[in-house]
Amino acid sequence: MHVHSVRHQAPHRPGDPLDELVVPLSGAAGEFVPLAIRVQADADDSQSPPLGSSLQIREALLEIRAGLGNRGAHAGDDLNSRFEEFVLDLGVLPAEWCREFIDDFAGGTDQLTGLQVHESKFEFHTEARRGRRVECQGHTCRVGRRARLRGVFADAVVAEGGPGSTAVAAGSSQAAATAAAILQLGGNAIDAVTAAGFATPMCEPVLSSLAGGGFCLYAPANAEPKLLDFFVDVPGLGGMPDSPMVETVTVKFGNTAEQVFHAGWGTVATPGCFAGYLDMHRRWGRLPLAEVLAPAIELAASGLHLDPIQIRFLDVVAPILELTEHSASIFTSHDGLFTNHEYRRLLTDLAQGDIEGAYDSAYISSVSNAVRKGGGVLSSEDMRNYRPMLRDPLRTTHSGAQVWTNPPPSFGGSIVSDALDRIARAQSSSWETVVDALEDATSAQRKVTDVTEGTTHISVLDASGGMAALSVSNGAGSGTVVDGIQLNNMLGEEDLNTAIQTSGIGAIHELQPGTRMGSMMAPTITELRDGSRIALGTGGSERIRSAVTTTLTRVIDLRMALDDAVAAPRLHVANGQVDLEPGLLQFRRIPEFAGRPARVWPTRDLYFGGVHAVMKRKDGSVLAVGDPRRGGSVAVD
Repeated sequence: MHVHSVRHQAPHRPGDPLDELVVPLSGAAGEFVPLAIRVQADADDSQSPPLGSSLQIREALLEIRAGLGNRGAHAGDDLNSRFEEFVLDLGVLPAEWCREFIDDFAGGTDQLTGLQVHESKFEFHTEARRGRRVECQGHTCRVGRRARLRGVFADAVVAEGGPGSTAVAAGSSQAAATAAAILQLGGNAIDAVTAAGFATPMCEPVLSSLAGGGFCLYAPANAEPKLLDFFVDVPGLGGMPDSPMVETVTVKFGNTAEQVFHAGWGTVATPGCFAGYLDMHRRWGRLPLAEVLAPAIELAASGLHLDPIQIRFLDVVAPILELTEHSASIFTSHDGLFTNHEYRRLLTDLAQGDIEGAYDSAYISSVSNAVRKGGGVLSSEDMRNYRPMLRDPLRTTHSGAQVWTNPPPSFGGSIVSDALDRIARAQSSSWETVVDALEDATSAQRKVTDVTEGTTHISVLDASGGMAALSVSNGAGSGTVVDGIQLNNMLGEEDLNTAIQTSGIGAIHELQPGTRMGSMMAPTITELRDGSRIALGTGGSERIRSAVTTTLTRVIDLRMALDDAVAAPRLHVANGQVDLEPGLLQFRRIPEFAGRPARVWPTRDLYFGGVHAVMKRKDGSVLAVGDPRRGGSVAVD
């Protein structure tokens, strides 16, 4: 078994050398025309904005693009006499534009066949015959069929295996290893995601908790998927406190952005993950529960060093996690080795049969009494009456592929499905069309605003061909803990709760107790035209809908390889504005895209989600793809 994980790579700085990079593309008949653009990064101009002074290069590339497009890919064109070399001064080298450069040429002409980055310049060339080695400004370029960027725009984390192999893609190395270990024991996809579900409160402690909520989309080999909904319910069946105890916390993201969160005992909704994990294991699991729980128990007992991105999450929400001494003692005082002995005791009791799971009377009393004492809404009546819901997935056909995703009452899957239908009706997969489709679908399908902040996902393929896609969230956490479990703050999520937005936090008593809350999470399975199957999903709050839609569009419509589709630049549209990762813009002036104000990010960012996917190809071979934006890790055995 090989487990791979990725670490954050610092962006390129002026004066720093770039490793030599070769990006081959499919070519067509035509003369070899070496065209070079030298990009000189000014080491003394480190304060220049990454994109501000770089419009010159857009104009130059646009001119080249127009010249090649107008003349076509015909042998004998003397393009070299018109476009020999451009020397442009850039404050900061936006190396990610290489991807944009390739995408634009690939969409407008098939003459371009290669691109090379070396030190502070990048060069491109065209070539008549594939496979031939040619010289570009003294450097060797290879001509091939696939477009890739390595080192400049980092690839997805990938592992492959032959027929009968198992595959895992997750948001942390420990979650991937946990699921892979269960598969090695003979467990199926459900055993693996159940084990990972119990393990992620340890290895992804901000994003996952037994007190959170989620969804599992499961498809046995060659069978229709089923969706288990165990997202949170609105509490209040036991009555309402006069004034729920809610804390308002301001969380800073970086040096400029900040967001107000509501946390504390009064924001805890009826949990779903504990009941949901046990329900899906009971329905579809194969191994004994004690074996499935063993990896999580070991992590809680022995501790672990968290992946860097998980430490980043802990740092961001530290003001929430420090609201109570109990929470702070577990989640902000680990000195590099994260342990949780209360959680270990709970799971050990569950494995030994000393408690009966989420409906054990002692467990329910422990949680509900603590919440009510703290001024919260959640009661024992809420917990006893909670039930996971088995649903038929939302199904759509897009460009010959079958797509199954999360159905109502959640709205993430409905937006994805509607957006794909709109793209198909437009008969275009341009990014302008995708932006329009996402915005219109969101307006049509969404019943509440935004969604869960902290979300993670794991996709699993077992040896029989069964697939599971598990997405879970704990909101941002409430800063309250019972039995080592960080309780959710879903009632305080202004993203989820329109009543709070219009009437303040006290309006939670206006919601109907026992109602299943909505979510943007959209675990998805697709079967391509050739019979290959893919399970995928992502975290990313409101950006979930955009990450899933753009990935599916690239795989289904543009027929990109799955790993390239995951790594490629993304966009997101909300409130009339488009956010774009570097490299996605077709060469045009900013700050406008698709008729809307546009904001181009200087680097790829976890803001745009983390798509983790597994694939079983038509020939039986398997692929696992992790998204480096959110700590993607994969395992294939």
